[in-house]
Amino acid sequence: VVNEDLEPIVFEFSGRIVAGTNIYLLGSPYLKLYWGKEMSVGRRIAREIKIAEETSRLNEVIT
Repeated sequence: VVNEDLEPIVFEFSGRIVAGTNIYLLGSPYLKLYWGKEMSVGRRIAREIKIAEETSRLNEVIT
């Protein structure tokens, strides 16, 4: 990634989800009840980040 002056910006993103946390491809039955629809782990994480941003709590969920 570069900024407008073409200076590189370097960052690390670790998007791993620990293996074995969810054997259901489209999320667990609990997640379906909680969110009201099938929700994979990745989609749940994305949804929670979006909600945190919308409620000005992003600094609580990212480092």
